[in-house]
Amino acid sequence: MRFVHLYFCLVLFTHDVLLVPNPANWNSNSPAEKLNDAFEVGQHYPALSSEVDTCGVVLAPIQAKSARYQTELVTNTNANIIYKDSSFNVMSKKVNDVINILSLLVANEWGTNVKVRVLDAWRPDIKDRHDEEAFHSEGRAVDITTSDLNPKHYGRLARLAVIAGFDFVWFKDPTHVHCSCKKEMGNWKWSEYGCFPFNSLVRMSSGRLKDISDIQIGDSIVTADIETKIPQNTTVTGWLDFKPNATLKYVHISLSNKTLEISLDHLIFVRLSEGRWTEMFAAQLKPNDVIWLHETGASEIISVTIIQRKGAFAPLTKAGTLLVNDILVSCFAQIRSHWLGYISFLPINKLYDYITFEVSYRYAAPLWRISQYVLPEDYLYTTFN
Repeated sequence: MRFVHLYFCLVLFTHDVLLVPNPANWNSNSPAEKLNDAFEVGQHYPALSSEVDTCGVVLAPIQAKSARYQTELVTNTNANIIYKDSSFNVMSKKVNDVINILSLLVANEWGTNVKVRVLDAWRPDIKDRHDEEAFHSEGRAVDITTSDLNPKHYGRLARLAVIAGFDFVWFKDPTHVHCSCKKEMGNWKWSEYGCFPFNSLVRMSSGRLKDISDIQIGDSIVTADIETKIPQNTTVTGWLDFKPNATLKYVHISLSNKTLEISLDHLIFVRLSEGRWTEMFAAQLKPNDVIWLHETGASEIISVTIIQRKGAFAPLTKAGTLLVNDILVSCFAQIRSHWLGYISFLPINKLYDYITFEVSYRYAAPLWRISQYVLPEDYLYTTFN
């Protein structure tokens, strides 16, 4: 009981800390707060906050042809923006909207002959989310100049970028201005995410396949040990989601002889290049990634697309895993840690013999809200569309 009290005190304390005003707003006389002032070289906005503090951490680099590439990035088609390279017109939706506004401000400032020039935007070659240029890897950053290449304009260009709506602007050096945006979190709704749609098949302990919508609490189904991948039986102890009438967005994964449809925020096990297995969000999957297929073993993904399907079903099992269309997946979503998901639902699994939880998502929803206060940002599925 003392642990429970300590836990909620921590939540309340963290909540209060998060409500403290941004230090960048304390001094309204700071040069970075004066809307008519051009930036000096090295100056950034907010003046007292780093890029990570302002825009949040990078979840993971977005790879070409991945599910995240298809859902989070767009191609800018504004004829009034010039690109140093044709590939630099790919960016996040928010950056796309803000840079279009900036192009209007630039034309108003220096005339229609002067345009925004983009030197760098989404960069698929950045593999490390801790890289100093990692915001480019999620399409959330652009490096810009004016098309006339006049360095005397760049300080004012930085100020216009702030006015346009970039969350972080840095007149990094005399050659260009760096701008970035926060993650797009505003449209997320708990009800918009399922886990698996109708026609997803679960393998029963008897060997026969059963539609996931027909699974019953108490059913014995097949899964595999996370470490050894040896098949084992487990018991369905509840439902983390059960919405037969919902129509939602899913990642459609194609293997050579199987397919899987799974929500973007759901965890699936993937083999890394060094041979180690780990969990990741389905939204991060891309062609050539390797996942685990029952009785076949490691199998390479051929293609990844985004589709809409009816139904949203997510059974909870004692093992915390299950086979869906014979592919090994976690029972958990939205938090980038299978272990944390397993520990969080351990009470339900331990109480299964005494209490039946028909709708365990009533237990899951408060956990998700609490997790937003107590977990690091990069543990949360925050790339909402």
